Amino acid sequence: MKNKKPKNQMLETIEVLLEVIGPEASLGKEAWDDIASLDITKTDGIRTLVRNYVLPYYLACSESFKEGYLNYLEKLLADDNVAWEEIHMDEYPYIEDVPPRLFFSILHEEIKGNGKTE
Repeated sequence: MKNKKPKNQMLETIEVLLEVIGPEASLGKEAWDDIASLDITKTDGIRTLVRNYVLPYYLACSESFKEGYLNYLEKLLADDNVAWEEIHMDEYPYIEDVPPRLFFSILHEEIKGNGKTE
């Protein structure tokens, strides 16, 4: 798959998975309580959030979406010149202080650990 999108459009593409835990997400009280209880200042807390809430959404997406998403994510993580600060983590509850590159690096590890497809 060739990538012709500029980096900022690729960032917007990968940011779409944050909507799963965004302010409009309808996760239910139990899920929000669970998320609120995580220590997001530690990598394990971020990993738990990704594993329990973001990864299942990714895995439920179409094969073509997953392939394209992973392609963009890998290209962005491999490029030291990406402006990760363009992803405004402060728009998402409980992860406002998580560095975007760290969050997406963990997501990448979880995706790779669970296979590219179901």
